[in-house]
Amino acid sequence: MAVDGNAGTFWASKFDDTNEPVEFVLDLGEAHKLHSIDLSWEFPARAFSVSLSADGQHFQEAFATDANVVTSSQVPLGNVDARILRIVMHEARF
Repeated sequence: MAVDGNAGTFWASKFDDTNEPVEFVLDLGEAHKLHSIDLSWEFPARAFSVSLSADGQHFQEAFATDANVVTSSQVPLGNVDARILRIVMHEARF
């Protein structure tokens, strides 16, 4: 589920293009106080980061790991105001 709350809807990157990091950027339309994000992976990213931005130009990293092995997790975001959320997947697990 990426945006709409429907578990049957999802976002996927190309499986054959793993040389470069893959980004998923979500524009919430206006600033919201973000406490956490729930991530569910069919194929978990071993290394990923979550960054937040008020303007889409300047991002502050809120979370990063290079040792993820779980298929779902709740990532804390620090209760900050942000309009843009960016997830960068650096290394996939297949």
